Amino acid sequence: MRLDYRHIILLVIFAGGLSATLLAPPFAQSPDYHQFADDRVLWGIPLAADVLSNIAFMLAGMTGLLRLKQLRMTPLQPLPDTLRFWMALYCISLIATGLGSLYYHAAPDNLRLFWDRLPMTITFSLFFCLVLASHISLTVAKKCLLPMLTLGTLATLHWRFTELQGRGDLRFYAAFQFLPLVLVILMLALFESRWLKKRWLVATVLAYFVAKIFELNDAALYELTGVVSGHTLKHLAAALGAWWVIRSSLNITAVPPGAPLHRLPSWRRDAPCSTHHRSG
Repeated sequence: MRLDYRHIILLVIFAGGLSATLLAPPFAQSPDYHQFADDRVLWGIPLAADVLSNIAFMLAGMTGLLRLKQLRMTPLQPLPDTLRFWMALYCISLIATGLGSLYYHAAPDNLRLFWDRLPMTITFSLFFCLVLASHISLTVAKKCLLPMLTLGTLATLHWRFTELQGRGDLRFYAAFQFLPLVLVILMLALFESRWLKKRWLVATVLAYFVAKIFELNDAALYELTGVVSGHTLKHLAAALGAWWVIRSSLNITAVPPGAPLHRLPSWRRDAPCSTHHRSG
């Protein structure tokens, strides 16, 4: 892979973000984080709307697994085996994320929040590496996945350990959420996508920001509607964005063997041309 100014931009942003994280003062999880606007009980379930809305993540993951199984039967499957496997892991991580968030919202506190955040780091890592593989290099993405999973786990464990010590430090977990997202946005803007459909990935990023807006306006939206809170809407928007990641890998037009590259759209020109190239 030949480096150009786009790769340098990514490396500079990564180095700058990492430096800023290391230089920033530690900060703990706010106790107010666990106070949610909609505390209604339904069918004996406390905080029912926030709890049950996590089913959307599990539905997205299970539906994705079924669709990927159908996709595997396609005669000319253009998605490399590695990316298809990662996408399946992504679907499983969504199910785990839904379960972890459901567990947390049933009785919110820092201990349960750990089990909410840990599976999310796996989801973030897989999403980042899927985008990296499709936009820059599958080889580079393969080398990044294990370090990403390790760093995400360590960042979450670091936050949990420091909370137990009475000096909570959320810096590294926050950076693990924010910095890869910035890099994903840059990759979407600067590079063509080889396998995943870019419009669905862009929609995912937009859904993430919408979910954050909902989260920050939890009480205001509940007061406005009287029916649904911002945090419940956050779950639904985030689950929709997660589904769009899966959607980006579905119904991709296979490249016939020997097809002239100049007649293909630019995002498909570097894609494998037969099933012999599927392993990436």
